[in-house]
Amino acid sequence: MDKKSTYMTLAAIVLLGGAFVYWRSQVKQEPTAHVVLVTDTSSSVLKNCNAWAETVRKSLTGLNITEDSRFGLIHTGSVAKSSMAAGLAMDTPIPIDSTFGGSAEGGQTRGQFLAAIKTTCEGLPVADGSAVFRSVKMGLEHLRGLGCAGPSSCRLVIMGDLDENIDSEIAKRVHKGAPGPADKPVLENSFTYTELCGWEQITGGTLQRTDTQAIVDGFAGLFTVPPVRRPYCDGAASQAAVR
Repeated sequence: MDKKSTYMTLAAIVLLGGAFVYWRSQVKQEPTAHVVLVTDTSSSVLKNCNAWAETVRKSLTGLNITEDSRFGLIHTGSVAKSSMAAGLAMDTPIPIDSTFGGSAEGGQTRGQFLAAIKTTCEGLPVADGSAVFRSVKMGLEHLRGLGCAGPSSCRLVIMGDLDENIDSEIAKRVHKGAPGPADKPVLENSFTYTELCGWEQITGGTLQRTDTQAIVDGFAGLFTVPPVRRPYCDGAASQAAVR
């Protein structure tokens, strides 16, 4: 190969390399995913710890889990609480790969991560109330703080009967059922996928004396974007998602 051909070949390689780098810089990167689970641990809700772990496992499906992805668990009581048991703080790293043994910071595998969720569930006492509204607000604030910018990247799952009994004004509105023209949304959730599930997983307490569907409609009406609704959470029963 003569010098001219060599120079032309090298120039072509440089151009192709530059074009590739430019193309890579223009490709839209999927945002880092984060997940928050809000659970009602009051006496009216059946505590199914397998469902907690399975719901989180399913929630991670299709998300861009990176080393920066975080999981938060919030459980209800007379006040909303973030769970610190079993190493599940509000910024628990999510293991990246569930198939090939990948792990999060500290070497935790996906299986160990899900087992920790189940262990946390089993160790929680029965709550002294249902501050569902405050718990959900805490979850939304946390996801917003992590930089969530759309429903494809972050997920908030709310498990329980949604029967708020701490905030009297919210409880009154929720029990009215579907919101009327004067009822404005009070939970901004456009930046995350939001799901309500598990209101049929009850022990026969509070909701035996109330209209379950009215409460679900009332709570769903608190959001700016209607959440996905499922009577049973993953691992509890097979139910299609409904809006």
